[in-house]
Amino acid sequence: MERRYYKYTFKMNAMHDTAGGKPHAHTFFIVLFIHSKKQDVFVEYAVIENKIQEYLETFTNTLINDHEEFHAKNPVIENMGMVFFERLSEIISSKEYELVKLEISDNILKKFVVCSDVVVGNCGNIVKLDKRR
Repeated sequence: MERRYYKYTFKMNAMHDTAGGKPHAHTFFIVLFIHSKKQDVFVEYAVIENKIQEYLETFTNTLINDHEEFHAKNPVIENMGMVFFERLSEIISSKEYELVKLEISDNILKKFVVCSDVVVGNCGNIVKLDKRR
């Protein structure tokens, strides 16, 4: 079955402390692949983009560790990817869309990828998010 996706790319400057005591800054690149649940409907790019940007701005220019989502989790890129995927999935699904893949990176040499069950075959089986948790 053919599925089509919209690709959004966001840039976020933030700091995190993954080693305890040495916060450091990164420019994070977050790429989202979004599927419209209604294939023949005009896609509201601005609406979706604004909702995503609104969420990511809560982390922009802050220490990631200070956010409630990361009080009990080390804010390494993998945990950031999982947290962002779950929360953005909730935000996007309320708008008749589905987040199927998230890529997050802080440099060009590595990227962490999270996929929904729908596209695991196309995701490279890097991380499969089990929504039954």
